[in-house]
Amino acid sequence: MILQDYQGYSDPGLVFGGKVAILLYSMLRLSQKQIDHIAGLARIKLTRKEKEKFSRQLTEVLLYVQKLKELNTKNLEITSQVTGLENVYRKDRVLEITQPEKDKKKNRQTMLKNAPIQKNGYIKVKAMLDKDSL
Repeated sequence: MILQDYQGYSDPGLVFGGKVAILLYSMLRLSQKQIDHIAGLARIKLTRKEKEKFSRQLTEVLLYVQKLKELNTKNLEITSQVTGLENVYRKDRVLEITQPEKDKKKNRQTMLKNAPIQKNGYIKVKAMLDKDSL
């Protein structure tokens, strides 16, 4: 049964060895419901073929993470980044931009003219939040 589930996927021996990998693969394999949930979170629609493909790929990622868990990291220093780069900060400044009223009105009209959808002098966009999330 486990071997049949595994057919058609990448070689488990690349990550683990033989039967252990096949057993782990069957344990970690994402269900159709889990793939649907992940697709919903990403707000993407998947075909049946894409769901099968992503199920295999995500399961292989989980297998690799499982393999990484075997590493002994006790004596390693915690690292958040390795490049040595640091953030460069600058002071915030408030800039005063003065425009004559007619220029402001002209700029607003130009902006609205370039907007794909406008209503009552405002740019109309799709809702960002559901009513239930407020």
